[in-house]
Amino acid sequence: MTISSVFYSATQGAAMEYEMHFKATRGDDIQYEREHLATRGVEYYQQHVYYLARKWIPKSKIKVRFEREEPTAEIEETIGIEARRMEYVGSQWKAQALPSRVIGYVKRRRRLKTRR
Repeated sequence: MTISSVFYSATQGAAMEYEMHFKATRGDDIQYEREHLATRGVEYYQQHVYYLARKWIPKSKIKVRFEREEPTAEIEETIGIEARRMEYVGSQWKAQALPSRVIGYVKRRRRLKTRR
């Protein structure tokens, strides 16, 4: 799955694009897996772009695209993410690779701290 969006950065004085490619190895129901991966990916994308560029991107401006999938017998509980940042300078895009990450397929719940 690919998630991306383009916006203007006043601090950089240029158009910016952040693009993330998500890979997950999952099983049976491809439609369910697409919906879950899109939900998880968009949340992560919004938070990560805000952390890097201090720009909150509304969900309506985020593009989510899928490539052809194949069902597999293996099931992994992780999602691999490869990201890149692109800046429009002059009449060309300049790309910069960002560190790749691995996140859990299911978002962890926070535990409440108990006082003793």
